[in-house]
Amino acid sequence: MKLLILSMFIVALTGCATLSKEECRQGDWHAIGLKDGMEGEPAARLALHREACSEYGVRPDERSYLDGRTSGLQSYCQLENAIATGLRGDTYHAVCPHGIDGEFRRRHSAAYAVYEARSRMESIESSIHSAESRLHKKNLDDKRKDRIHSELHALERQYHRARDDYDFQQRQLNRLLDQR
Repeated sequence: MKLLILSMFIVALTGCATLSKEECRQGDWHAIGLKDGMEGEPAARLALHREACSEYGVRPDERSYLDGRTSGLQSYCQLENAIATGLRGDTYHAVCPHGIDGEFRRRHSAAYAVYEARSRMESIESSIHSAESRLHKKNLDDKRKDRIHSELHALERQYHRARDDYDFQQRQLNRLLDQR
């Protein structure tokens, strides 16, 4: 049992590493910083890289990493990207310069609200399909069928509310984009 827990712990640790052994040893810290900047990662990401690479005896070149990250942020901190990242469900880490941060945050938030509403609809759709599958199983008694029918009706009401919310959030995003 202890061996199993230890194995799971090791797998969990290696799964959390921000960089591979090869990336640490290659040490192209400008490129790593550039990639992180282009993905909107906070500067604290360097500490995670430092931790991941310490296992291999590698220390990040902080100056090179930060220079690369700054260059990457110039690409990331475009207002169009606020919409794209929000719709993908990516978190905004408040990494853009003060002059653009407010508008970036506003656009990202509106797009993220669309993402969340769409995700809720998809989750409810999945629950509906699951309930429908259970309903078509053989050997269900009438009481169980009635419960599944009730569940389906409740899920359909939830879905309609979620769809209305999605439509509302999409209109809000469109209004924001029309203000440009």
